[in-house]
Amino acid sequence: MADTHDSDAETEALLEAHLASLSDEAWEQLEVLVADLESNAEPWGEWRNVNLDGSMAFPFVTYGPLASRAMGELGRQQLSVVFDWPAWYQRSIYEQHPELADLASPTDAIRLLVRLVRGERFSEGTWYTALEDGTVALLFRRLLDFPH
Repeated sequence: MADTHDSDAETEALLEAHLASLSDEAWEQLEVLVADLESNAEPWGEWRNVNLDGSMAFPFVTYGPLASRAMGELGRQQLSVVFDWPAWYQRSIYEQHPELADLASPTDAIRLLVRLVRGERFSEGTWYTALEDGTVALLFRRLLDFPH
């Protein structure tokens, strides 16, 4: 999915089509992921400021297996569409009211997850914070509301 989808309607249609095309096995994998995220008692990762060779670095997160699995799930299920996520987020209700994410539609949940994954590039720890506060689990759970 290399093309950028600039219109909200175009992105919505694409996301709905991808969700509708998921196999029963894919839905089962998402259900297992949600259960694993919601029941996780292990650290999501570790903040570090020293590279493996001992040199100092800006703080960065080394993610654990479940955090990495969750981050990669959008790509594995081909839900990580390319769209203007900063512009969409600024227009969305979620920028002013992030607490409304628990009411997000399944397609908005994907957009919010994509925003978190891509945001990690620009702000180290974005994904980590969203795992810690339960946002990632909540958004993956919202995906399961799509009729399948």
